[in-house]
Formats: sequence, C-alpha cells, structure tokens
Amino acid sequence: MRRVRSLPLAFALLLLAPAGPAVATVSIGTDDGMVLTLNDDGSWHSLTVDGNAVPELSGVSGGFVVARMDGIIIPWARDTFYPGTPITGTAAQEGANVRITGAGEDLDFDLLLTGGGPYIRVDGTVTGPGTDRVFIVYFRMPVDADGWLWAHDIGSTETIDARPDHWYFNRFVFCQTRHPSLSDNPFGSITKTTEPEIGLSVAPLFHPPCAYAIQYNSQGGFWIEFELGVTPKTTKHPNTADFHFVLYKHDPEWGNRSAVARYYTFFPEWFQRVSRGGNWMDDYGHRPADPEDFAIVYFETYLWDDDWTRQHNIYACKYQEPWCWHLTWLTEEELEQAALDIPENDAYYCPAKGQSIKESAQQAVLSGCRNPDGSYIGPGEPDLWTDGEGDCDGLSTTGRYITNP
Repeated sequence: MRRVRSLPLAFALLLLAPAGPAVATVSIGTDDGMVLTLNDDGSWHSLTVDGNAVPELSGVSGGFVVARMDGIIIPWARDTFYPGTPITGTAAQEGANVRITGAGEDLDFDLLLTGGGPYIRVDGTVTGPGTDRVFIVYFRMPVDADGWLWAHDIGSTETIDARPDHWYFNRFVFCQTRHPSLSDNPFGSITKTTEPEIGLSVAPLFHPPCAYAIQYNSQGGFWIEFELGVTPKTTKHPNTADFHFVLYKHDPEWGNRSAVARYYTFFPEWFQRVSRGGNWMDDYGHRPADPEDFAIVYFETYLWDDDWTRQHNIYACKYQEPWCWHLTWLTEEELEQAALDIPENDAYYCPAKGQSIKESAQQAVLSGCRNPDGSYIGPGEPDLWTDGEGDCDGLSTTGRYITNP
C-alpha cells in the first residue's frame, strides 16, 4: 500500500488560505498629488507625493502625539525629545475629509483634517479633564530625510544629517521667563533634490496666534508642535484649547521660496498691500529717512514721541512689559517697603520704566503672581528669569516680578 505524503498538500492549503484582515485606513489628499493615509484609529500609516512614497525612518512612529509638561521645564535650546503618548481613537472618512476622535493622557481630542484643495488643513480642539493641564501637541511625520535640505529661510539651506544628535530648528530666542525658543520661520520646509524630487512643507495658521515650533530630528522625523494649556478658570472656553496648521507640498527647485509663495496664495487676505502700512520697528538701530517705504506705523522706544515720529505719523509705543517688572535689587521685603505711599519712594526712579519705584512696586504687589505659599513668582527663581545664555538683561541683580496684566 502506497503511503500518501501530506506535507505538500498542507503547504498548498496554507497558500490558498485567506490572508488576515487588512488594516483599515482613511485618506486625505490635496488637488496636486499629496496623500496622507492614516489607520482607522488615527495613527500614522503613510504619505505619498505625486505617487511616490515618502521614505520613512525605521522604528519611528508618526501621527498626532501629546506630551504632558506639568512641572517640566522645556530646555531653552529645545533639543530634548519627548516621546509623548499617541493620540488614537477613531478616524472616520467624511467625504474628502477625515475626523479623528481620540484621546491621549487624560485629554480628549477632536481633529478635523480637511482635504481636496491645495493643502491639508488640520483644526484641532483639545478638551481637558476639568483641572489645569499644560502639554505639547505634536504632528510628526517619520520622514527619513537624510541628505535632504532643511530650509533656514528663503535664501539659505542646510543638508540634513539624520543622526539623532543633529537637530534642525530655526530658533527665535524668546528669552523672557525662561521660555524656550520658538520658530522664527513659520514655513517649515524639507526638500529631496534627488529623483524622485519631493518638497514637503508644514506651517501654522497666522490666525489665531499660537506658540509653535517646527523641527527635524531623526528621533521624531519632521514635525510641528504647539504649546497648549487648559483650565476650568477661563470663562469663554473653559477646559478647551485649539491649534491649526496646514501640510502641503512645494516645488523642490525653489524650496522654501516656493513654500512661502504658495502659502501667500492659500491665504491672500493676510498678505494684501495697503496704502497705510502697519509694520513695527524698535529703537535699537537705524531710523530710516523714509519709513513710509517700509510701511512703518509702530515704533517701540524707551522714549516718548519726537520730531521723527511726528513727522512721519508714527505711533511711539513706550517700551513696557506688563507681565514682568524689572525691579532692580528689590527683595520681597524691599518690594513691600517700596510700594508704600511715602515721599522717599516717589523720588526713587525705576530703571528703564520712566516712573517712580513706588508705581512699579505697587503694580507688582497688586498683580504679582504668587506661589501656593504666598511668595512672589520671579525673584530668586532662576528658571523663571534667565534666558538660557546668561542672566536676564545681562544683570544678575535684576529681579523680574511676574505680573498678571
């Protein structure tokens, strides 16, 4: 009796067996060939430009991420990677758009991704748990951009080195109350100059204003982040915060110049020429002979108006910081003494503020922010008043009393 060999038959049956269920996805695209695909829980799947898959970093996840920052001081250079928690839940197709309803940490998210036009627009609303929360929301694209170009501005680029200790970030030094730097170029662009060429840009909306940063680092790829907070104490929007940005492609030949030009066409109402300008300048450099050529209307100065501002119909805005008073040499005890309504305090001048020390001290006493123990926030707390490169204003004797304007 011949023995039947069953292994080939079993192998054949295995080949004929149906594959496991395919991962369900949703997609949002532009009218010029960019398609973002997400899994049905809102997590990252892929990105294509003109039919070409954007190369991805191995082992790096993308999509929407939230990182709780309660009690964490963000480094001044912002070169620390926070993995955060993926924002996942349900991603549903709504025509050409996708809506993600999800959660991360103890925050709820409603994210609308709008497609069908020249860009993908993201409008996000965050709802908190009913108690104060401070956090960063990220949208990360795990692009393997090794050898691509990072745009510093419309005229200069740098070749990306994808080693983890290399960071690409156009920093604006925001040195007040130890706030970390933000992006000084709102048009974040990376460009692949080899075939197939790819130009990828991300930018916040100019309105409403926001605190954001755009970076590239191979730990997280190419991303935009927003600093946000929620509190039940606000009356118009308790426990909620929102963020908005656009994702689009640019012409690789022109890089960031193309990214800027395209954004102008997306929102032309923000970039109209007007007969009467609205530009602002400060009093630290040259005063142009014809400020009308630069549409200058607002002039930040330590002085009041003068012949130059009056001649050119410019508003002189005397330099003030309503949230933060430089009360040089004053301890908390000295602050209380300086606030007393007595003649000697009228004669004591507050440097750079153009008023008596009494007026400045009274403002700090009346609206100064306090710690839970009742002490003032500011003096004696270096993390609140150093700029990351040295003491505030270069003076270790300057105490900044943080005030609520």
